[in-house]
Amino acid sequence: MTTVTFMVQRAAFRRRGPPWLLLLTLFLLGAFIFGAPSRATANIFLSTTPQLILTWSIDGTARVWDAATGTEQLTFKHDAAVRGARWNSDGTRILTWSDDNTARVWDATSGDEYFILKHESGVLGAAWNTDNSQILTWAADGTVHVWDASSGEKRFSPVAEPSPGTYRVGAMWNADESKILSWVWWFPSSGGNPSGTVHVWDVAAGKEIWMLPPKMRFGAVWNAAGNHILVLDIPTVLDAASGEELLTAKKLRGWLYGAGWNKDESRISYWMDNGTIHVINASSGTEELKLRHGQAGSEVYGVVWNNAATELMSWSDDDTTRVWDSNTGEERLTLEHDALVNGASWNSAESRILSWSDDGTARVWDAVTGQQSFVLQHDDSVIDAAWNTDESLILTCSTDNTARVWDAATGQQLSILRHEGFVNGAIWSPR
Repeated sequence: MTTVTFMVQRAAFRRRGPPWLLLLTLFLLGAFIFGAPSRATANIFLSTTPQLILTWSIDGTARVWDAATGTEQLTFKHDAAVRGARWNSDGTRILTWSDDNTARVWDATSGDEYFILKHESGVLGAAWNTDNSQILTWAADGTVHVWDASSGEKRFSPVAEPSPGTYRVGAMWNADESKILSWVWWFPSSGGNPSGTVHVWDVAAGKEIWMLPPKMRFGAVWNAAGNHILVLDIPTVLDAASGEELLTAKKLRGWLYGAGWNKDESRISYWMDNGTIHVINASSGTEELKLRHGQAGSEVYGVVWNNAATELMSWSDDDTTRVWDSNTGEERLTLEHDALVNGASWNSAESRILSWSDDGTARVWDAVTGQQSFVLQHDDSVIDAAWNTDESLILTCSTDNTARVWDAATGQQLSILRHEGFVNGAIWSPR
């Protein structure tokens, strides 16, 4: 599944409140997804061979574990909560980033620290490029930086000047990594409405190609080919080379929580804080479907397309995951939890559905009948969950301070990986 999306992940935020408060709280939790695939997990990613697991936590550590035994192999220490971690593509190095104003690169075998990438505020995100030669980081003060991954030296800063009041920022390479897309959203320190800018940068030259002036924009994502950009205020599609507006959806009342193309990018779905999901034609902007997830007042936290784009799956604070026919709008399945649902995904064959919730469970369902296969029980909210590549195992992480590994056929718990604070995420090793 290669659907390109931009969505808000509810994570462990339990209290209802105004949309701006939800978004601010999610930001502070590091719970946004930027250009994720349609498997709707913010913090758990899939690997080719489930030999090792990398976890990270608000306890200030990232840790490597043996996936089969649950034995801790390495610990990487920061001075504040760790927001994320990634192996490089060959599994020889690990990149971590933290609220202690640093990203750090470590030897994945010995645990030795290679270097520290220092920032002026908490680091919200980071990414290797494809050949592991560069690292892209973005921080809470609105700055974005590109670093040499061999030396730790800063190559250039696409956004170097902090924006007063900034509380959301993100960045990503395009498909061939010749350009960087960045966005910043902030409440002005003097008060008033939030505002946001979107920028595109030339990586080789280290220069800005174009920017959108301040407006209520709070995110953007490349399409798969890198020739279009989807911007979130009202969903708007831009020409990536010029910034020219190609399509703008109809303005609706309410806050937008996310949007995404289907696989062939012929349709765009977007979802709101008022419980509605909208599907528009990506060429004309014509609305083709309007779906209501639960009662008025429900908030839809995420939507993904299936591979054939014949179905949509959504999850909400009404404690359900729902599957819809994307042509007729018919609700095909309703999968019930006992508290708000944080995310859901199909397996590769789309024969099973995995969902996870603030009720302390992840659950596996038959994707045809909606029958529940089994329940994976934690002691507090399950933030994320995912199958490994051959779908023999399921990895979950929770605010009960653990990540856990389960047999995907039986639901049997195989190992518990314990931290001293909420586990923010986990990843299978790439080797």
